[in-house]
Amino acid sequence: MRLKFTFILLTLNVFAFGIIVYLNHKDKGTKTKSGALAMQFGHELIDAERIELSGSGLEIPRILERQGSTWQLIEPMKWSANYFAINRILNQLQFLEEEASFLVDEIANTGQSLADYGLENPLLKLTILDNNERISLSVGTLTEIGNNVYLLGPKERKIFVVNRQVIDGLIMDLNDLRTREIFDIPVFEVDALGLQIRSDSSADGSLLKVRLARSNGAWSFEAPVIAKADPALVDNTINALTTAKVERFLEGEDLALKGLESPLMRVTVYGNKRRQTLIIGNLDRLAQGKPEYFAKLEDNPAIFTVMAQPFDALLEAQEGLRERNFMKFDRSKVLAINISEDGQKIRLQKLESSDEDWQVLESKDNEEIRPYRADPKIMMSLLDDLSNLRANSFVVDAPTPNEDVSLGFNRPTRTVSLSFTEGENVTLILAHPKDDNETLYAKTNQAKFIYQV
Repeated sequence: MRLKFTFILLTLNVFAFGIIVYLNHKDKGTKTKSGALAMQFGHELIDAERIELSGSGLEIPRILERQGSTWQLIEPMKWSANYFAINRILNQLQFLEEEASFLVDEIANTGQSLADYGLENPLLKLTILDNNERISLSVGTLTEIGNNVYLLGPKERKIFVVNRQVIDGLIMDLNDLRTREIFDIPVFEVDALGLQIRSDSSADGSLLKVRLARSNGAWSFEAPVIAKADPALVDNTINALTTAKVERFLEGEDLALKGLESPLMRVTVYGNKRRQTLIIGNLDRLAQGKPEYFAKLEDNPAIFTVMAQPFDALLEAQEGLRERNFMKFDRSKVLAINISEDGQKIRLQKLESSDEDWQVLESKDNEEIRPYRADPKIMMSLLDDLSNLRANSFVVDAPTPNEDVSLGFNRPTRTVSLSFTEGENVTLILAHPKDDNETLYAKTNQAKFIYQV
């Protein structure tokens, strides 16, 4: 009896083990089958150098090529491609899974052909090339049941049934393939900015040329005048330009009608041994919302629109980006301040006892008066006012003698001279035009410029 019971248990164990082996083998076979399509893609996706998209579902074929670490759209227009959009295409292919599959030879036995599945003239044909290999996929019509499409595999031996949503991701709008960035020189690399601005007021239609350059961390004008530039304003301007985006692309437009043959402005950004020039044309009268300009890159035929605001600001760059604090100095190094007005002279002299201790020496008609102690608060206010003196406008950059006289510098209202522990003295001259006591002009011995303050 015991032997019979043992034999029954042994038989049941063998049967259970057989079922487990069978199910395990079946499960492995299913996994292999479901991954059959994805397994046909290998290094071609990782090493892809070129992607071609064509078919009846696209109005215009598209060609993309890898250039270094970036992708470029080559057809139907040359433009930088959207890196993330290209990666999405390659990732979708890498994890593409089929719902079912059957051999191409099998459909011939049933009297059907590739045309019955929309694969003779496919909705989309995707070709990926690396240096040595080429793989292609063709997307056909929708299946009768389910939200799926037919896909002709890379070796054209099998037809796969795949989810339509995966394929929809491959049929991207052209605008989604193009990056909207214009300049590819990063802001930290920019070391110069050049502008050529059309002057409608000049009879000969000449261009105003403006150039700024960075040296030792400081920005300065090299044209139309040599002068200091406001570093914060220039940095903000460069940042606005390098982050400017395409608003919309235009196809088959006339350059002349868009004002791009005789442009309003040419903006050149200089980087490390390279440069890019953006050409700004007419305002787009059909733009909705904020104003936009027609634009194009110098070496690229693509026409697009950009927001007008950052470029409108450049029209007055020669004044708008100038350094207005023209009396900057280190207050701790000031030794004395001499002020003269209508024959009266005042000398403010720092005492050796403390940086905050000053004495006043006043004279009139060459008659010297005994010195007295200066009020520290008044001295601090005076130094603040002088070091923070700003130009409201830049009146004349290279004044003639007649202009000096007309602005009152032949009889200055006040002259202020500062001497320092090191370096040359700085002299500030203030003047009113004759019969105009409301307008005050200034200039220094450090430049010929005349400012309104």
